[in-house]
Amino acid sequence: SMDFLHPGIPLNYLSAISLNFLPENLSTEKIIHISRALILFINGILIYVGSRLVLKQELICTFALYAVLFLFPAGFFLLDNLSPNSILFGLSVLTVAVGSLVQRNISINMALFSFLLGLALAVKYIAIVLAIPLAVSLVFERDSRSAQEHHLFKIFSFMILITGISFSIFSWPMLPFLPYIFTHHGFIFTDFEIFMQSNGFIALAFLSIIASITLIVSLYSALIHLALSNLYRNVCIFLLICFSIIFLVQLMSFESLMSLG
Repeated sequence: SMDFLHPGIPLNYLSAISLNFLPENLSTEKIIHISRALILFINGILIYVGSRLVLKQELICTFALYAVLFLFPAGFFLLDNLSPNSILFGLSVLTVAVGSLVQRNISINMALFSFLLGLALAVKYIAIVLAIPLAVSLVFERDSRSAQEHHLFKIFSFMILITGISFSIFSWPMLPFLPYIFTHHGFIFTDFEIFMQSNGFIALAFLSIIASITLIVSLYSALIHLALSNLYRNVCIFLLICFSIIFLVQLMSFESLMSLG
């Protein structure tokens, strides 16, 4: 079982349900193999539904997603130990696909997106990045300037409520331990002292802040004129580029696929 830092509880549910249909006593190795096969099959289904049925993409695009699933360490390689990463790839494809259908009003698509986001968070908290494209799109969409502020607040309240309910359902066994998350990763003051003692680090931090402010202003000027669907797509592309760069940089510093994944 997982802990409150990486819940992964839906993986336990799926594995346990599948094993209930097998009457024989299974070794640990067989349990892992059966669970891996089930998770891989579910990944394939989620990718197909998101790509072909929701986004109406060509079959070649779906096969490209399958290729990434098999090549990316956190998508396939880490199935060996049933890491929470093992199902996030397919679930993320479906969640992002449904997010592309969400409009600036409370709807079934918005509820479905929030439900899937809560499920993904119950697998691993890093899934919160899936909410960034839709949140940015709703805030910076060109019609938002004429929309009433309370309407946007109502939309975000609805999404947070559904996401919270979904997360609570799938993470019910570990909900009492959630407060420990805020105490687990504390700030170490000595790290800041070492940072402040280096003029190079201070200069780098200053330049990074200036560059970030410039980038945010530039992005705001570019995004404010886009429609909701184009804005959502562009933010997804931007995040994909950022994560790809991070992945390529880290690729040089790890000795094994396991540590990279």
